[in-house]
Formats: sequence, structure tokens, C-alpha cells
Amino acid sequence: MIKSQLWSKVYRALENERCLDLRYRATSLGLCVDDSVPNYKVMKQIALRNRFGALYRPFITIALLLIPVLAVMQWLYVIPCSIVLRRRPSVATCHIVATNSANISLIKAALSEDLSMQGLSLDSDILTLHRLGAELNIGDVFFCIVSHVRLLGHILKIEAGKRTDLLLHSRDAFMLLLLACYAGRHFNRGFATVVHYQRWACLLSHQSSNLHIVQHGFLDPNIAFANPFGSVRVLYVRDPLFIQAFASYYRILEIKLFSPLPELVWNPFADTAVFIASSFPSIEAEIELVRLIKAGGDVPVIVKFHPAHQYDQQKQTLAALANYVCPNDVAPSCKVFVSHNSFMEFDYRACGVVTFSISRSGGAANTAQAILNLLNLPQPQEHASCAHSNDTISSQ
Repeated sequence: MIKSQLWSKVYRALENERCLDLRYRATSLGLCVDDSVPNYKVMKQIALRNRFGALYRPFITIALLLIPVLAVMQWLYVIPCSIVLRRRPSVATCHIVATNSANISLIKAALSEDLSMQGLSLDSDILTLHRLGAELNIGDVFFCIVSHVRLLGHILKIEAGKRTDLLLHSRDAFMLLLLACYAGRHFNRGFATVVHYQRWACLLSHQSSNLHIVQHGFLDPNIAFANPFGSVRVLYVRDPLFIQAFASYYRILEIKLFSPLPELVWNPFADTAVFIASSFPSIEAEIELVRLIKAGGDVPVIVKFHPAHQYDQQKQTLAALANYVCPNDVAPSCKVFVSHNSFMEFDYRACGVVTFSISRSGGAANTAQAILNLLNLPQPQEHASCAHSNDTISSQ
């Protein structure tokens, strides 16, 4: 690792992260001309804007002012971790980098099917300030602090709009610097993640020679990233049709197909229920869908809210319409699976469950009609005219 380049590598990873938000903004109606929403976790910002109203802009201003305060607090936390809690070098041969704890089991499942990875020691706590601070010596920690100052100083010099975006993105930049430093010192150690092209994967693709990526969702092959990605040692892909999209971003050394069957958990409504895998951008359509289904008959509805999405007050509306709100870490048994366009559809289809996509159906009305037809229930009269306006999706 060339230490002098560490802050710039993190900066490039943050620039690429901003490109994800630019892409989402460009493909989401109503956001392209809304200057009040910064290019930082745009989906969550919409929910926050709706929640805070006129107080949203002051909220963003306060968040920006707190970035350097948060940086100093992180430094003061990690320094004693490196001095007092200094630990022996990790015995793990592969670190699981899961930004969501629910994805740890998916990563372990992929690695367990790989004969070359069996018998290796795994851990899943490397992505914490406490652990990274204890793994690095005090010299490395102080170097990361200096790099953090250089990174923030560089961001403050760029143009206003982009500066706001990248300052918000830099909230966890110190942890990224620590991780990059650690990966550079252990260049051949394995890292396994379900992150496709977010900052963690971008950084590790340059800092590690042994990055493993497990596909967990759809891939957008049309994102205009500002900086190139590095290498992936092994890509565990769900279907060959996604290989080209991954290869457009990374240099991939080895590809392995990975098709796990989820463990569907029984619930009292399993035999007859419609399960909706919710996402915040599509919650209005989901609410409409549930109301149409309920109007057509006594159909139990299970809802699971996306654990990584920031919802507004409409979450309570959808929850009140459901018969059962499923925990984040459970895949519930059901008769019908519905989402706007969730990758979970692949899992349920593999288990023999009938699946529907609101986006491919042409909206909530068409999806409701198709589900009610499948369940041999009448379509609500007030929406009958919609049934003939578009072709409906057939059951998968």
C-alpha cells in the first residue's frame, strides 16, 4: 500500500457512491429538479424531507456542521482502542463485510458451497471502529487521522453542490480509511461482501487481492461511475445473465454460480397469504395493491419492510392494512409473493411460490387483478375498467 494515496482512494470511492445517488435521482420521477434533496442516500432523504417539511433544510445544514465534530469524536474513540485494547493479529483468514447483519448468513452460505473456502476461519465484526482500532497500531491510526483531515480539506475546496454531497457521504470516511489501511497491510487476506458497487466494495477491490462478492440483488449496468473499480477474486453470481453487468465494472478472476434456497418460515397465514416485500419508493403502489386485494375478498396479507430503507408515515398505513408484519430477518411462507421489483422474487420462485412484480404488471391495479384471478376472487367493481387497460402479468 502506498500510504500517500490512501485518502485519495477513499475520495474516489465516495465519488462513486455519489454516482449511485445521481443515477437513482435521474431514474426517479420528481427528483431531477428538486434542489432541496442532496445527492446523498436520496431515497432516505425523500422520507426525511416529507417528515420534517420546512425544517428539512436546517436539518441538512446542522448535519453538515456536525461532520467535523463526528470526525474528532471518532478519532478520540479509536486512539485508546489502538493503545489500550491492542490485540493479537486476527486469526481470521476471511472477513465478512456485511453492512446489514441479515446478509451475513447469505455470505456464509455462498462461501460454504465453495470447496476452496471450506475450513477457513471467518469473522464478521471487522467493520467497526472498535475492531479496526484494536487491529491497527497507533502509527497507522494517526496516519488515518491525518488522511482524514486531508480528505475533508479536499472536499471543502470543491464546488458547492458536490461539496455538500461528499461531506454527507464522508460521515463514515474515517472507518473507510481504517479499513483501507488494514486491507493494505493484509493484502492477501480474504474479504467477502454482498455489496455490489458501493464504497466498501469499490475500496476493497483496490486494497485487497482477495475480494469475494456474493450477489444479493439486481445490478444496474448503466451507472456512469466517476472512477474505475478494481479486481474481484471470486464472484458468486445468482444467474449467468448478470455476469456481463458485473464484468462491466470489475476485473473478475473467477465466477461461481450460487443459487441458495431460502428457509421459508411458517406463520398462521402461510397457506393463503399474499406476501408483499416492501420498498419505500413503491409504498404508495403497495398500499393501493393491498386495498384492492382486500376489497376483492378476505385475503390475508403479510408485509416485510425493507430493513435498509427510511420510510415516512406511510409505513404505518401499510402496516395497519396487513394481517402480519414480518421481522426483517425472516422469509415468511406464503401462497403468493409480490414486490415492485425485488430480487427476493428469485428466491420465492425457486421454492415454487407464485410471484408477481408490480413494475412488470403495469401498476397496482393490474397486479391486484392478476392475484385475484389466481385466487379465484372477484375484482373490485370500482376498478373493473382498469382490468382491460393494460396486459396483466401471468403467474411465474
